[in-house]
Amino acid sequence: MSQEISENQVVNKSVNNENAANELVQSEQNSAPQNQEDNFDNLQKAVQILAQAKQLDEIQRYDKALSLYRQGVDMLLEEMIVRQGTEQSRSYLRDKCNDFMNRIDQLKVMLQNQKTEDKENEAKS
Repeated sequence: MSQEISENQVVNKSVNNENAANELVQSEQNSAPQNQEDNFDNLQKAVQILAQAKQLDEIQRYDKALSLYRQGVDMLLEEMIVRQGTEQSRSYLRDKCNDFMNRIDQLKVMLQNQKTEDKENEAKS
């Protein structure tokens, strides 16, 4: 039970700030030149993908959630490389990526354990 609580806390902590991320995107968009608009579109897509991953995670569709978390993190990391933002926005993206990568690691372990249990159960049958 405590493991479930801690996993839920990580998910809530790592993804629950979607509004903050959207506000960050909006504030950066308002101060950005026109040629950087595509970058903000990509950042917005990453936020949407990560929100969808969180929803799947909450309903225990871990395989699909894991895939979307990875895709979203890849997009955030790409944004950090190509985007010239404020130190605050870069720090925020770094922190979010770390949170999501921690959740990815947790899901990988959970899925691996589940596969091992399934194989053991099949062997007993």
